[in-house]
Amino acid sequence: MYVSVLKLKIKLPFSESLKDKRMVKNSVRDKIERIFKALVKEIDTPDNKKILSLGVVYASSTQTSAEQQINKILEYMERNYDYEFYESEKYIEKF
Repeated sequence: MYVSVLKLKIKLPFSESLKDKRMVKNSVRDKIERIFKALVKEIDTPDNKKILSLGVVYASSTQTSAEQQINKILEYMERNYDYEFYESEKYIEKF
């Protein structure tokens, strides 16, 4: 089994509260989980209302599939959201 991980940091300059940030997080999470069948969790910055850090995890039986799917998720987010993605990291591990 191969697990691919995408770590993203997103700037939310319009966010005035943690509630605003939570609305963005829930929207992104719901769409990614529904479309790509990946797991999305907030990491690193729970108390910062201007930065959203997300971890996206996808498991597959092949390395190629795991890598392709995580790349599709990143492309989808960059294409469909007007947020500034200022940091992203990708990892693939075999288990």
